[in-house]
Amino acid sequence: MNVIYQRSGGRRPPRDNESLQITGDAGFTMWRSVGAATYPATAIGHFAGTLASDILDALTKQCAAAAGAGNLTLTPKPDGAQETITVDSARASLGANDDPAGPWQPLVTHLRQLLGDLTAQPRAAIAVQVEPDGSSARLVHLGTEPIRLDLTALTVRAVLWRNYTTLGDWRAPNAGLPGEITAVPGWSLDLPFDHGFTVPEGTSVRVYVTFGAFNGTVLVPVSVEG
Repeated sequence: MNVIYQRSGGRRPPRDNESLQITGDAGFTMWRSVGAATYPATAIGHFAGTLASDILDALTKQCAAAAGAGNLTLTPKPDGAQETITVDSARASLGANDDPAGPWQPLVTHLRQLLGDLTAQPRAAIAVQVEPDGSSARLVHLGTEPIRLDLTALTVRAVLWRNYTTLGDWRAPNAGLPGEITAVPGWSLDLPFDHGFTVPEGTSVRVYVTFGAFNGTVLVPVSVEG
C-alpha cells in the first residue's frame, strides 16, 4: 500500500500546500504549510514517523476499497482548496470541503484527520505558543532537525475573542525581520505582541502569524495560529 495525499490552493492566503505520503511498512512523511489553532495546535514544516498498527490496518482496508472503486473526480468550489489522493493505480480529485459518497469516503475522511494528528510527530517544524493570559507569544521549534526560515515578511495579528465575537483586532507594525535564519532544536523567537488588550474572564487572545519556510530549496508561504 502506497498513499499520496496532497492539498493545494484555497481562498485564504497563504494557500494550502500540504502533502502526506504513507508506505505499506507504516512509515510516513508529511509537509504542512498551514497550522490551525485546533487543540492541540498544529505546526508547519516537516513531520515523519510510523503509524500505529490500528491506524495502518484501517488505512489498508480503506485503500483497498477505494482502489477497487476506481477513480473519483469532483470539481472543487470556486477558490476552494483541491485535494488529490493516489492509491496504487487509482486517483481521487476533489475539493477539500467535499464529502464523497461510496468507498472513497472513509479514506478521504481518515487522511484529512491524519493531516492534523500526525503533526504530533515533528521532524523539523515550527509552532506558535501563546501565554494563557494572552500577554505574549513566541515561535518555537519542534523536532530533532533544523528548518530554514525567511522572516523578512513576517506578520503578527492578535484578536481578542469572546465565543465567536471579535472584541479587538491588532496587527504588529513592521514585524518582519531581516534575512533568513535556521531554526534548530531549542530555538524560539518572541513575537511583537503589544496589543494592549484587557483580557477579562470569558475571553481569549488568538494569534495569527505568517512567514516563509523552506521545503527543501523551495520557499513556501506558511502560517501558524495559536
